[in-house]
Amino acid sequence: MNQSDDLTGTLVLVHPELTDDPVNKQGQMGMIMFAEPEKDDIYVTFGKNERALYSSNALLVFKKPGDIYQELLVNTTNLAIPDFKALHRIGMLLNNGTSKGIKEAMQLAVENPGVHSLAMETVKSKLGLDAGITAEKEQSNTQSYGR
Repeated sequence: MNQSDDLTGTLVLVHPELTDDPVNKQGQMGMIMFAEPEKDDIYVTFGKNERALYSSNALLVFKKPGDIYQELLVNTTNLAIPDFKALHRIGMLLNNGTSKGIKEAMQLAVENPGVHSLAMETVKSKLGLDAGITAEKEQSNTQSYGR
């Protein structure tokens, strides 16, 4: 199974600070229909025949529940009480692993922007497509033959 198969059906949050979004879905929840990580193309549906194409750094997904709990422990004194409660609830819902729970967790993230940086990461980061790895891939691709 490749990375694009792993992403299909994943709930995502369009980055709230995205400046160039032709469909104006910043801060809204969608679902990945299809992904081509090698092209940095992620196709997202918002229901009702609304679809859009995004790059992997424009979409947020949840971190693992253990990582979210770690953020709670580290940032206890820095978090506002509503954000603390939302982050804790998100961790619990994700730990449950049900699709209903994941959707409820995403809704909590939409309603509590203060938890985005603690509970979420970009699809790019999740896939390990950050700058260092991309540069290594580009170097190895320059030595391939038959193109």
